[in-house]
Amino acid sequence: GMVYEPTDKTTAEGKRWKVMNSILVGWLLNSVVPSTGRSMEGQSTSAEIWKTLSTQYSGKGNVMLIAQIDGKIHRLRQGEMSVMAYVAELQALWADQDNCDPLELYDAASIESGHKWIARRRVLKLLDGLDRRFDGRKASLMHQTSLPTIDEAIAAMTQEEVRLSLEKADEKVVSAPTFAITERGEWRDTR
Repeated sequence: GMVYEPTDKTTAEGKRWKVMNSILVGWLLNSVVPSTGRSMEGQSTSAEIWKTLSTQYSGKGNVMLIAQIDGKIHRLRQGEMSVMAYVAELQALWADQDNCDPLELYDAASIESGHKWIARRRVLKLLDGLDRRFDGRKASLMHQTSLPTIDEAIAAMTQEEVRLSLEKADEKVVSAPTFAITERGEWRDTR
């Protein structure tokens, strides 16, 4: 909630406000790196410090940062990462994206619809960035009448990763040939 600074700080309410403000100022200054905290020392209220930090570091509305995050999301592929490491990278980028470029809708129906649209796009991105060895499982998810939720897609792909690793472990190792042809055209045992 919001608490307004009282005009008379000598009253009981004013003294309570001063104590709370001191606690919040201390918490804010101790929550940032020392150089940032030192740059805030001239500000006397937690509201001033919060406004300065929010303006300088929130990223909200920073078009260059939004473009950078969108580019990272677009380019991200699983590569050599495990499914969960890939998911963690995506989720961190999505959190940054939500912070810098939040979807601003104002009625309940639009908010719900907007969240569903974002969720579908995120499932599609997750599936699109997976390694080719997951193509069969991805195809089975995409041929359903509706997309799975992000949690269902993650679960399906981590299960597929386990299945693929077990399948790979079961493959027989084929030994190298034990005979070779010498320069004179004779067979010789190479063991």
